[in-house]
Amino acid sequence: MEIAQLKQYFKKIMEGTNGNNSSCSDIIDYANGNSITIEEIKKEYYNYKELENNIDNYIEENDLDDVLDRNQIKEHFKEIEVNNLFRIDQACLENFVDYMIIKINKENENIRKANIIFNKNGNGFLSTKITLPVPWVKELNFSENDKTAIIKIEDNKIIIEKENKE
Repeated sequence: MEIAQLKQYFKKIMEGTNGNNSSCSDIIDYANGNSITIEEIKKEYYNYKELENNIDNYIEENDLDDVLDRNQIKEHFKEIEVNNLFRIDQACLENFVDYMIIKINKENENIRKANIIFNKNGNGFLSTKITLPVPWVKELNFSENDKTAIIKIEDNKIIIEKENKE
């Protein structure tokens, strides 16, 4: 892969994922603390090309090469049990830049960087707060009228669950 093409991909991926490279010209940083380097994009490009080749072979082996509707091919891949179905599905349907934008956005949608707020009350006792994204709270079916949560710590992870009222 030519360096000029790689830099072009890098720039389009950065724009498409709302990243920035103010910390380093070869790294795309995201608001949630994630980042991707130009070398990782290059490696992913070769993975993508290998996936694309595997998909082309599968299409040919299964006599799908006469199918013009890519959605029919997409439906065919949905029936295959593969650990990385998302990657195969996207490689089948998208160009490399779109594939990377979808992949990065999917990886970033469930990860956020947050600060824990520490407060001391008048008696000197410490308390903490952390803000959760509203879409996550709604996904767990919490609302302003139904907001009781069960919070526990297991294996060094904090788990937040809706209270089971049964």
